[in-house]
Amino acid sequence: VNEGVLMGLARNKIIYNKRYCPCFMVIGETKEERKAADNRICPCQPALKEEIPNDGKCHCGIFCTPEYAKANAIEEEAELIAHTHSRGLSKEECEAILKHEQLDSDEIIALLEARDLGMVDFNLVDVREWMEWKSQRIKGTDYLIPTTSFYNQLDKIENQKEKP
Repeated sequence: VNEGVLMGLARNKIIYNKRYCPCFMVIGETKEERKAADNRICPCQPALKEEIPNDGKCHCGIFCTPEYAKANAIEEEAELIAHTHSRGLSKEECEAILKHEQLDSDEIIALLEARDLGMVDFNLVDVREWMEWKSQRIKGTDYLIPTTSFYNQLDKIENQKEKP
């Protein structure tokens, strides 16, 4: 959770004696004006009616479902383990990391170790150009598909769509 959001929520509670949502300006000088302005009390109605049921969390990230909290805890633990190399990843942690749009080198190393142990299966596609790949590559790369010819060579992995 963003520390600034929590501080804003605490500030609003101290100043106005209400948990006004810190993501929006509090409008009104008096209690009556604030009530008439329909300031959002945290958690706000859009969060309760739409965001939390649909996304698992509110837009501030303060309130969430137990399921979202559990998945997020697994992901945070997986990232910590991957970056500190304190132990190998569990299957659940591997799956959480594989959902990321981008991976850093520590995460790739941890996933490759888990793949070698048969805990997870995925394709690692290197998109460097041939000369870059020739001079330096990632051990464990399954496919080289250079960026300049990426769309022309997608047929190499077309039958691997289901594998992350």
